[in-house]
Amino acid sequence: GRVWLAGRDAATIPRPGLAAGVGYLSQDPSDYLFRDTVEEELRFTLASLGREDAGAVPAALERLKLTKHRYSNPRDLSSGERQRVALALLVVARPPLLLLDEPTRGLDARLKEDLGDFLTGLVREGAGVAVVTHDVEFAAQYADRVVIMSEGTVVADGPRHEILGTSLFYCPQIGRLFRGFGEAVLTVEEALKRLGREGGSQPCLRAEAGS
Repeated sequence: GRVWLAGRDAATIPRPGLAAGVGYLSQDPSDYLFRDTVEEELRFTLASLGREDAGAVPAALERLKLTKHRYSNPRDLSSGERQRVALALLVVARPPLLLLDEPTRGLDARLKEDLGDFLTGLVREGAGVAVVTHDVEFAAQYADRVVIMSEGTVVADGPRHEILGTSLFYCPQIGRLFRGFGEAVLTVEEALKRLGREGGSQPCLRAEAGS
């Protein structure tokens, strides 16, 4: 197959051009970290692309809540902090497209929410974000478009509610609970809205234990 980037065959674009246009984050953020401080990591990225700082480094540190770790060795940080550093290496260069491979691996619910909100913010600013993931809940919460692949072949492609809301295997847990009660409910927020609409202005869930 072929990969097209902004209307061009990616195979015809020189590597420096690809590096400037696409930010890629692998499953292991530690693969990117080899400088002595977080700040040096970001400056190395800009230098590799032939760009000046012009305030980009402190802005990226602030955006990803890394300012207090500016002079820390990135390999001494927690796994979640290392992931944010790796993301900062992409963001500081402001590529128009980000490719993230299993970015939620090892993250708790709060960190997943932070990541989702951050990526959503980038999209609102005009960036493209493509995420490879087995985390159906994350995709259901944040994806606009879902593509399901099997053995290198696309088997489903469309809006998240259309693809995940009707799938037997790739439906989030909340969707399974609401199947037959509300169609294409993918998130807790959508579930609460559906309960409010069906059951009155104040949704209420009741659990009873029997003998």
